[in-house]
Amino acid sequence: MIFSKEIILSIGAIIFLSGCVGTTIQPESNKSVSSKKISSRSTMDIINSKHDDEDDEEEVELYFDDTKGKIFYGGDTNGKNRLDNQVNILLSNIFAKAKKAKKLPKVSRRKKLNIAIEIDDNSDKRSKLLNIAQKFVLSNRRYAISNIDKESLSVLKKVRKKEKDGLYKNKKSVKTKNVSDIILYLSSSNNGDILTINIKLLSKNSTPLAVVSKDINLNKKILKEWMEVKVPRLESSSELYEVMRFPVTKKQYKGVGNDISVGSISYKAANKFCQKKMDGELITPYVFESARTSLVLGRPTGSIKSELIAQFDEDDDEPYIINEEDNIEGSDSSMITFMWNSEKYFAVSNMFRSSSTTFRCMRVK
Repeated sequence: MIFSKEIILSIGAIIFLSGCVGTTIQPESNKSVSSKKISSRSTMDIINSKHDDEDDEEEVELYFDDTKGKIFYGGDTNGKNRLDNQVNILLSNIFAKAKKAKKLPKVSRRKKLNIAIEIDDNSDKRSKLLNIAQKFVLSNRRYAISNIDKESLSVLKKVRKKEKDGLYKNKKSVKTKNVSDIILYLSSSNNGDILTINIKLLSKNSTPLAVVSKDINLNKKILKEWMEVKVPRLESSSELYEVMRFPVTKKQYKGVGNDISVGSISYKAANKFCQKKMDGELITPYVFESARTSLVLGRPTGSIKSELIAQFDEDDDEPYIINEEDNIEGSDSSMITFMWNSEKYFAVSNMFRSSSTTFRCMRVK
């Protein structure tokens, strides 16, 4: 078969172009990319550019079981939401703590753990605490409220008397349907902007099964550069740290510039800065999570979307593990990023560096 010169040239051009496809860098969008721009970018820049877009996340998601999927900075983080979040976390922690210590009464799968809720009469925000505790118990399919609180009992008596209900006729008291298995006892006290919450799980013979407490700062305007954070420990009192309220700025890192969060910093460089300039270290997973759930962290500024967190260290972080369902450990060569828009954790390579990722430091108080 005889081919014309034009056909032969066309086939040759197609083969040549297809061979070049494997060696050229393809843009992520349909926009053209100049050869000058490509030549000015290093291989690591091209790799890291994928991490600048949260829609292209390919990292392994990590999480703390108690707060998985929960958003703390998505709306009003002051006042009402702040107290709700803090108390719910404390309630999750105290049940996880008692469960881990195997102190919760055993009930069959077909039955629920009956919990009596009691709030100290002298507590600040007593009604609010009661409401939060009731919602927490009712939201768990394995738990049930066994007692009637004073407010509900008062309403029930009023309705009973008004309707002359035969079910309660000639009865002066209302008995609970189920006998409680354990008692959930909450109390609180106020000292200025600080609300101290104390929660205890008690057995029917008054034996403490678990105890947790926390100081909640209800001040809407926190101006400190370093915030105190208590990180709960399993077998001792909480450990106190200081955490930078806002991530490191360009001015802090470079000595010049503005107060916009710095980006494109490697793990090694970030940790070195924290050690030499801040007398601390890059913030670790359990300290960051305690600070986040305490709502003392300021979000990064500028175009920054995420921040670096040191990798999980079994020896250093083991004392803080309060829930065996936590999944915060990546591979040996990985570290952690926290994505602020989704409030999710991801494991990434310790070589990771991105222009949209910053960092902050911590130090022992």
